[in-house]
Amino acid sequence: LDCVKIVLSFKGYTWQEKLKFPMGNNFSLNCLWDFVLQSDLIKQVPRLKIPVYVLHGKFDYQVSYVIAKQFVQAIEAPVKGFYTFECSAHSPCFEEPKKMCHILRKDVLNGKADLADKQKQSKCSYEKRRKL
Repeated sequence: LDCVKIVLSFKGYTWQEKLKFPMGNNFSLNCLWDFVLQSDLIKQVPRLKIPVYVLHGKFDYQVSYVIAKQFVQAIEAPVKGFYTFECSAHSPCFEEPKKMCHILRKDVLNGKADLADKQKQSKCSYEKRRKL
């Protein structure tokens, strides 16, 4: 439901694009799902020559948090960072926009990973998440 609100309120899409959004989503899933299930990016992409930044919502049930974190830990890259959004699901840019902008400005635009996750993570209470 949150995704529908985001798409409908986004000013970058025309009404026609907004109405076709679900069809595009379904088309992508139908065409790519088997490929996604068979892919092992940790084996297929052991190194990249560009910085790698993964910004991931802890409550994302569309993309595995554990596998995404393992990928960043395994890959060789000149700069790499994994950023956990403790109160987000699949769209941390909408669910925690201030944190997202801070990371983009301080780390990504400067080619650093200073704000990337360390060992210990803060927690997001259920109540706090419901308020977002």
